[in-house]
Amino acid sequence: MDSFVLRGGQVADGAGGALRRADVLVRGGEVFLLPAGAACEARQELSASGALVCPGFIDIHGHSDFASLIYSDAASRIAAGVTTECVGNCGYGAFPLAGEVLQRRRQEYQAAGLVLDWTDAAGYFARAAAAGCAINRLVLAGHGNIRGVVLGYARRKATPRQLAKMCDLLEECLAAGAAGLSSGLAYPPGMWADADELTTLASVVARHGGLYTSHIRSESDELLEAADEFLAILERSGCRGQFSHIKTAGGRNWHKLTELSRRLSAARARGIAVTADRYPYTASATDLGTIVLPRAALAGSQEQVLARLAEPASRGRIIRQIRRQMGDDLARWHEAVVITSVGQPALRPCIGKNLRQIADFLHVADATEAAIQLIHDDRLLTQAIHFSMSESNLREIYTWDFVAVGSDSSCRSRLETGEEERPHPRAYGTPARFWELAVRRWGILSPGAAVRRLTSLPAEILGLKDRGVLRDGAAADITVIEPEVLADRATYEDPCRPPAGVRLTIVNGQIVWRDGQATGLRPGRMLKSQRNMP
Repeated sequence: MDSFVLRGGQVADGAGGALRRADVLVRGGEVFLLPAGAACEARQELSASGALVCPGFIDIHGHSDFASLIYSDAASRIAAGVTTECVGNCGYGAFPLAGEVLQRRRQEYQAAGLVLDWTDAAGYFARAAAAGCAINRLVLAGHGNIRGVVLGYARRKATPRQLAKMCDLLEECLAAGAAGLSSGLAYPPGMWADADELTTLASVVARHGGLYTSHIRSESDELLEAADEFLAILERSGCRGQFSHIKTAGGRNWHKLTELSRRLSAARARGIAVTADRYPYTASATDLGTIVLPRAALAGSQEQVLARLAEPASRGRIIRQIRRQMGDDLARWHEAVVITSVGQPALRPCIGKNLRQIADFLHVADATEAAIQLIHDDRLLTQAIHFSMSESNLREIYTWDFVAVGSDSSCRSRLETGEEERPHPRAYGTPARFWELAVRRWGILSPGAAVRRLTSLPAEILGLKDRGVLRDGAAADITVIEPEVLADRATYEDPCRPPAGVRLTIVNGQIVWRDGQATGLRPGRMLKSQRNMP
């Protein structure tokens, strides 16, 4: 289909203002806005009556670096109206790959049959472009990859020579097309980096006009200290920064949101270019080891970590440390952590069970010990959901006008829940749930303002000047929704369900989702930031 026009709908152009009546012509992969009913040359007319025509939704915080190579139809994304995803977040990326980093990635994706036949950023970009995908992708370099290649997973400070090598690798990533650097300071090996190392790397990114995103060192008990570290890195490096999936985790930390807001406002007032993203759910999801184990227990190679968990005296020390840290919250925590996937097929009965139920299944008296046994037996591959956040805090965060929407998930092909995993529903429902909450339930954002959080705000942060907006000559990434119908149908029990109310998803002028069905087209592109990047 070379050209078509969407007629009869209202347009939200992405800028955040009022809706207006207009027709939208798509021709040659570009958008042109027309007065309602205006004549034009188009091969086909499509009805947008009763619908809202928006720029394609941009998922600013995704993890589909590898998944987009496995599930090139990206069905969970296009069904949700997402046309572009920023991948490589939380320090976890697809390049560079060597040593322990390569070994861990191979183990993680072995069951999916993905062959990792690249080692550097240029190789990944070539592989991803050749594979094709239904959505566009913009890629960040992972600090965890870079540090892991140079220093491994050991708990140690980088020497000047090692830091110089890390800077060289980062330069290579940026030259190949990476839009910036991400860090995951709650995960090994990134957690062993100090602020000086991160500032040096962020300074490299700043020279290229790129973005530094961070899953900060703590989102719970040491939240404010971790936020201060992140802001100091931005101030010292002069780099733009994205505060990843901003939250206050754990009931005893919910009250810290007021002070966090004050510190972010003060930083922005003195010129620090900091923005943020958040998914519209009150449960997080990550690997079970990160949720359960103390930081020191994660140091070293995979085999060293597994040996530490297997040795009785070491395991006993870890259990005692967890009990001290959780205190009176221990029993509630056992109920709040639920297994979503495992690496070993024999452990699949654990999926959907919380830690207390895992103890019963494994015939272990103590739920904390059962969690450690599961992590060990599954060779660190277990994934879990952790219910730890406040809905009132989520509502407050979405009133901050610098917060975009990101799913913190990977794309998938199937649109029904299977037995092999039970992912977080955010992989399917993020834009729709955000709309339900912010526009319909809470009424904190107008439709136009809500569209901005999903489109032009992430585009501006990422340096995508021709996306996230509907204006003449912009790239034809478009999402057509039924605003009164749009609803998240994914649940924690049945998460692989597409939302209701997404009528059309259009990527680079081609329809990839239409009336509940994927069209099978793969028009997505590998994008580069247009903000002074090489």
